[in-house]
Amino acid sequence: MKRVGFMPSDLRGQVGNGEPDGPTVTTIPINRHVVLHYNKGTVVYRSTFIRTAKATIFATNVEIDRVVIHLVSFDREASKAQGPVRTYLADRVIEAIDAETGEILNLKRVLVAAGLPERVVSIGLDRKVSRLRTVEHGLSFCGPNGGLPGWHFHVDAAFKGALDLVGSVNSVRARLNPDHMYSQGVPPAYAFGRGDILYDHPGAKLTSWSNTLRSAKRLIEVADARPDIPTIQGTVTPGEVQFREFRIRNENLEMVRVNRTTQCGFVDLLKYGESSD
Repeated sequence: MKRVGFMPSDLRGQVGNGEPDGPTVTTIPINRHVVLHYNKGTVVYRSTFIRTAKATIFATNVEIDRVVIHLVSFDREASKAQGPVRTYLADRVIEAIDAETGEILNLKRVLVAAGLPERVVSIGLDRKVSRLRTVEHGLSFCGPNGGLPGWHFHVDAAFKGALDLVGSVNSVRARLNPDHMYSQGVPPAYAFGRGDILYDHPGAKLTSWSNTLRSAKRLIEVADARPDIPTIQGTVTPGEVQFREFRIRNENLEMVRVNRTTQCGFVDLLKYGESSD
Protein backbone atom coordinates (compact mmCIF):
# COMPACT_ATOMS: atom_id res chain seq x y z
CA MET A 1 0.00 0.00 0.00
CA LYS A 2 1.38 3.39 -0.99
CA ARG A 3 1.13 6.35 1.34
CA VAL A 4 0.64 9.75 -0.23
CA GLY A 5 1.25 12.97 1.67
CA PHE A 6 -1.36 15.72 1.97
CA MET A 7 -0.93 19.46 2.07
CA PRO A 8 -2.72 21.03 5.05
CA SER A 9 -5.38 22.50 2.76
CA ASP A 10 -6.06 19.01 1.43
CA LEU A 11 -7.00 17.44 4.77
CA ARG A 12 -10.56 16.82 3.65
CA GLY A 13 -9.46 13.78 1.67
CA GLN A 14 -8.51 14.84 -1.84
CA VAL A 15 -5.39 12.86 -2.67
CA GLY A 16 -2.96 14.46 -5.03
CA ASN A 17 -1.06 12.87 -7.87
CA GLY A 18 2.64 12.38 -7.50
CA GLU A 19 5.09 10.23 -5.67
CA PRO A 20 4.51 9.04 -2.11
CA ASP A 21 6.34 11.20 0.39
CA GLY A 22 5.05 9.78 3.70
CA PRO A 23 2.21 10.96 5.89
CA THR A 24 1.45 14.63 6.34
CA VAL A 25 1.57 16.05 9.85
CA THR A 26 -0.48 19.16 10.56
CA THR A 27 -0.17 20.81 13.97
CA ILE A 28 -2.92 23.07 15.31
CA PRO A 29 -3.21 24.93 18.63
CA ILE A 30 -6.00 23.95 20.99
CA ASN A 31 -5.26 26.78 23.44
CA ARG A 32 -7.27 25.15 26.18
CA HIS A 33 -6.36 23.40 29.39
CA VAL A 34 -7.76 19.90 29.02
CA VAL A 35 -7.14 16.85 31.20
CA LEU A 36 -7.39 13.48 29.49
CA HIS A 37 -8.27 10.01 30.68
CA TYR A 38 -6.63 7.82 28.07
CA ASN A 39 -6.06 4.15 27.44
CA LYS A 40 -2.52 2.84 27.78
CA GLY A 41 -2.63 -0.82 26.90
CA THR A 42 -5.73 -1.95 28.79
CA VAL A 43 -5.46 0.55 31.65
CA VAL A 44 -6.78 4.12 31.73
CA TYR A 45 -4.52 6.84 33.09
CA ARG A 46 -4.83 10.59 33.62
CA SER A 47 -2.68 12.90 31.49
CA THR A 48 -1.65 16.48 32.03
CA PHE A 49 -2.83 19.55 30.12
CA ILE A 50 -2.89 19.51 26.33
CA ARG A 51 -2.28 22.59 24.22
CA THR A 52 -1.76 21.39 20.64
CA ALA A 53 -2.83 18.57 18.35
CA LYS A 54 -1.18 16.95 15.33
CA ALA A 55 -3.12 15.16 12.61
CA THR A 56 -1.22 12.48 10.69
CA ILE A 57 -2.98 11.28 7.54
CA PHE A 58 -2.13 7.97 5.91
CA ALA A 59 -3.66 7.49 2.47
CA THR A 60 -3.70 5.40 -0.66
CA ASN A 61 -3.95 7.05 -4.06
CA VAL A 62 -7.72 6.68 -3.84
CA GLU A 63 -8.84 7.80 -0.39
CA ILE A 64 -7.83 8.30 3.19
CA ASP A 65 -6.74 4.98 4.67
CA ARG A 66 -6.15 6.00 8.27
CA VAL A 67 -5.95 9.16 10.35
CA VAL A 68 -4.19 9.43 13.69
CA ILE A 69 -4.66 12.52 15.82
CA HIS A 70 -1.88 13.00 18.35
CA LEU A 71 -2.56 15.14 21.39
CA VAL A 72 0.63 16.86 22.52
CA SER A 73 0.62 17.24 26.29
CA PHE A 74 2.85 19.38 28.49
CA ASP A 75 3.79 18.09 31.91
CA ARG A 76 3.69 21.59 33.31
CA GLU A 77 1.39 24.61 33.39
CA ALA A 78 1.11 26.69 30.23
CA SER A 79 3.37 29.31 31.79
CA LYS A 80 6.07 26.66 32.09
CA ALA A 81 5.55 25.09 28.70
CA GLN A 82 9.28 24.54 28.26
CA GLY A 83 8.86 21.27 30.19
CA PRO A 84 8.80 17.74 28.73
CA VAL A 85 6.26 17.00 26.02
CA ARG A 86 4.28 13.79 25.75
CA THR A 87 2.14 12.61 22.85
CA TYR A 88 -1.09 10.64 23.20
CA LEU A 89 -3.14 9.09 20.40
CA ALA A 90 -6.61 10.62 20.25
CA ASP A 91 -8.25 7.25 19.60
CA ARG A 92 -7.01 6.16 23.03
CA VAL A 93 -8.83 8.98 24.83
CA ILE A 94 -11.71 7.86 27.03
CA GLU A 95 -12.69 11.22 28.47
CA ALA A 96 -11.66 14.87 28.16
CA ILE A 97 -12.24 17.34 31.01
CA ASP A 98 -11.86 21.11 31.11
CA ALA A 99 -9.16 21.65 33.74
CA GLU A 100 -10.62 24.99 34.85
CA THR A 101 -14.34 24.22 35.06
CA GLY A 102 -14.38 20.44 35.47
CA GLU A 103 -16.78 20.17 32.53
CA ILE A 104 -16.68 16.92 30.54
CA LEU A 105 -15.89 17.92 26.97
CA ASN A 106 -16.79 16.53 23.59
CA LEU A 107 -13.26 16.00 22.26
CA LYS A 108 -14.50 15.89 18.66
CA ARG A 109 -16.02 19.36 19.02
CA VAL A 110 -12.86 20.68 20.66
CA LEU A 111 -10.65 19.46 17.80
CA VAL A 112 -13.03 20.60 15.06
CA ALA A 113 -13.35 24.03 16.70
CA ALA A 114 -9.56 24.22 16.81
CA GLY A 115 -9.38 23.75 13.05
CA LEU A 116 -9.19 20.06 12.15
CA PRO A 117 -11.74 18.96 9.52
CA GLU A 118 -14.65 17.01 10.97
CA ARG A 119 -14.05 14.01 8.72
CA VAL A 120 -10.44 13.74 9.83
CA VAL A 121 -11.42 13.99 13.48
CA SER A 122 -14.15 11.36 13.12
CA ILE A 123 -11.71 8.87 11.64
CA GLY A 124 -8.97 9.74 14.10
CA LEU A 125 -11.19 9.31 17.16
CA ASP A 126 -12.65 5.99 16.01
CA ARG A 127 -11.80 3.54 18.79
CA LYS A 128 -12.30 -0.21 18.51
CA VAL A 129 -11.24 -1.72 21.82
CA SER A 130 -12.75 -4.02 24.41
CA ARG A 131 -13.69 -2.90 27.89
CA LEU A 132 -10.86 -0.97 29.47
CA ARG A 133 -9.57 -0.74 33.02
CA THR A 134 -8.64 2.38 34.96
CA VAL A 135 -6.74 3.29 38.11
CA GLU A 136 -8.67 6.58 38.26
CA HIS A 137 -11.62 5.11 40.18
CA GLY A 138 -11.23 6.93 43.49
CA LEU A 139 -11.46 3.76 45.60
CA SER A 140 -8.88 3.28 48.34
CA PHE A 141 -9.19 1.02 51.38
CA CYS A 142 -7.73 3.62 53.71
CA GLY A 143 -10.72 4.20 55.99
CA PRO A 144 -11.27 2.81 59.50
CA ASN A 145 -10.39 -0.91 59.67
CA GLY A 146 -9.39 -0.88 56.00
CA GLY A 147 -12.74 0.22 54.62
CA LEU A 148 -13.67 2.65 51.85
CA PRO A 149 -13.77 6.10 53.49
CA GLY A 150 -17.06 7.97 53.29
CA TRP A 151 -19.17 4.91 52.44
CA HIS A 152 -22.29 4.32 54.53
CA PHE A 153 -21.56 0.60 54.92
CA HIS A 154 -18.16 -0.82 55.80
CA VAL A 155 -16.69 -2.25 52.58
CA ASP A 156 -13.14 -3.55 52.96
CA ALA A 157 -10.63 -5.17 50.61
CA ALA A 158 -12.36 -8.54 51.00
CA PHE A 159 -14.91 -7.14 48.53
CA LYS A 160 -12.40 -5.87 45.95
CA GLY A 161 -13.41 -8.62 43.52
CA ALA A 162 -17.09 -7.69 43.92
CA LEU A 163 -16.13 -4.09 43.06
CA ASP A 164 -14.27 -5.23 39.91
CA LEU A 165 -10.93 -4.21 41.42
CA VAL A 166 -8.09 -6.37 40.17
CA GLY A 167 -4.46 -6.86 41.16
CA SER A 168 -1.69 -4.32 41.16
CA VAL A 169 -1.45 -2.32 37.96
CA ASN A 170 2.26 -1.69 38.39
CA SER A 171 4.20 -2.37 41.57
CA VAL A 172 6.31 0.79 41.24
CA ARG A 173 3.28 2.95 40.46
CA ALA A 174 1.36 1.41 43.34
CA ARG A 175 4.16 2.20 45.77
CA LEU A 176 4.23 5.80 44.56
CA ASN A 177 0.46 6.14 44.79
CA PRO A 178 -1.46 3.57 46.89
CA ASP A 179 -4.70 4.74 45.27
CA HIS A 180 -3.43 3.05 42.09
CA MET A 181 -3.01 -0.35 43.72
CA TYR A 182 -6.00 -1.77 41.84
CA SER A 183 -7.56 -1.19 38.43
CA GLN A 184 -11.31 -1.22 37.80
CA GLY A 185 -13.26 -1.94 34.65
CA VAL A 186 -14.76 0.89 32.60
CA PRO A 187 -17.65 0.58 33.21
CA PRO A 188 -17.33 -1.60 36.33
CA ALA A 189 -18.74 -5.15 36.32
CA TYR A 190 -19.90 -5.58 39.91
CA ALA A 191 -20.29 -9.05 41.38
CA PHE A 192 -21.67 -9.06 44.92
CA GLY A 193 -22.87 -12.57 45.72
CA ARG A 194 -25.05 -14.69 47.92
CA GLY A 195 -23.96 -14.69 51.54
CA ASP A 196 -22.23 -11.30 51.50
CA ILE A 197 -22.93 -9.46 54.76
CA LEU A 198 -22.13 -5.81 55.36
CA TYR A 199 -22.54 -3.60 58.41
CA ASP A 200 -22.77 0.15 58.78
CA HIS A 201 -20.05 0.11 61.46
CA PRO A 202 -16.36 -0.50 60.63
CA GLY A 203 -15.72 -2.60 63.73
CA ALA A 204 -18.81 -4.80 63.59
CA LYS A 205 -17.00 -7.82 62.14
CA LEU A 206 -14.06 -7.57 64.52
CA THR A 207 -15.87 -8.00 67.80
CA SER A 208 -18.30 -10.29 69.56
CA TRP A 209 -21.92 -10.51 68.43
CA SER A 210 -23.10 -8.78 71.58
CA ASN A 211 -20.77 -5.84 70.86
CA THR A 212 -21.90 -5.80 67.24
CA LEU A 213 -25.50 -5.38 68.38
CA ARG A 214 -24.40 -2.39 70.44
CA SER A 215 -22.27 -0.71 67.75
CA ALA A 216 -24.03 -1.31 64.40
CA LYS A 217 -27.45 0.01 63.36
CA ARG A 218 -27.92 -1.60 59.96
CA LEU A 219 -26.98 -4.92 58.38
CA ILE A 220 -27.32 -5.99 54.75
CA GLU A 221 -27.30 -9.65 53.70
CA VAL A 222 -27.26 -10.72 50.05
CA ALA A 223 -29.82 -13.51 49.61
CA ASP A 224 -29.26 -14.10 45.89
CA ALA A 225 -27.44 -12.35 43.05
CA ARG A 226 -26.43 -12.36 39.40
CA PRO A 227 -23.17 -10.53 38.52
CA ASP A 228 -22.78 -7.85 35.87
CA ILE A 229 -21.57 -9.39 32.60
CA PRO A 230 -19.05 -7.53 30.37
CA THR A 231 -19.90 -7.57 26.65
CA ILE A 232 -17.63 -7.64 23.64
CA GLN A 233 -18.83 -4.11 22.83
CA GLY A 234 -17.09 -2.83 25.96
CA THR A 235 -20.32 -2.35 27.92
CA VAL A 236 -21.83 -4.27 30.83
CA THR A 237 -25.08 -6.23 31.01
CA PRO A 238 -26.59 -5.31 34.40
CA GLY A 239 -26.79 -8.01 37.06
CA GLU A 240 -29.12 -8.17 40.04
CA VAL A 241 -28.95 -8.38 43.82
CA GLN A 242 -31.70 -9.58 46.13
CA PHE A 243 -30.96 -8.58 49.71
CA ARG A 244 -32.38 -8.51 53.18
CA GLU A 245 -31.97 -5.44 55.33
CA PHE A 246 -31.92 -5.61 59.11
CA ARG A 247 -32.11 -2.84 61.68
CA ILE A 248 -30.59 -3.16 65.12
CA ARG A 249 -32.76 -1.62 67.82
CA ASN A 250 -32.21 -2.03 71.54
CA GLU A 251 -29.62 -4.71 70.75
CA ASN A 252 -32.20 -6.74 68.81
CA LEU A 253 -31.96 -7.65 65.14
CA GLU A 254 -35.12 -6.93 63.13
CA MET A 255 -35.57 -7.58 59.40
CA VAL A 256 -37.18 -4.49 57.88
CA ARG A 257 -37.34 -5.36 54.20
CA VAL A 258 -36.45 -7.69 51.36
CA ASN A 259 -35.57 -5.86 48.18
CA ARG A 260 -34.15 -6.36 44.71
CA THR A 261 -31.89 -3.99 42.78
CA THR A 262 -29.17 -3.98 40.13
CA GLN A 263 -25.55 -4.59 41.08
CA CYS A 264 -24.91 -0.88 40.44
CA GLY A 265 -27.87 0.05 42.61
CA PHE A 266 -26.54 -2.18 45.37
CA VAL A 267 -23.19 -0.38 45.23
CA ASP A 268 -25.06 2.91 45.61
CA LEU A 269 -26.83 1.47 48.65
CA LEU A 270 -23.49 0.57 50.21
CA LYS A 271 -22.04 3.97 49.41
CA TYR A 272 -24.92 6.31 50.18
CA GLY A 273 -27.22 4.23 52.36
CA GLU A 274 -29.93 4.18 49.69
CA SER A 275 -30.20 2.50 46.30
CA SER A 276 -30.49 4.60 43.13
CA ASP A 277 -32.86 2.06 41.54
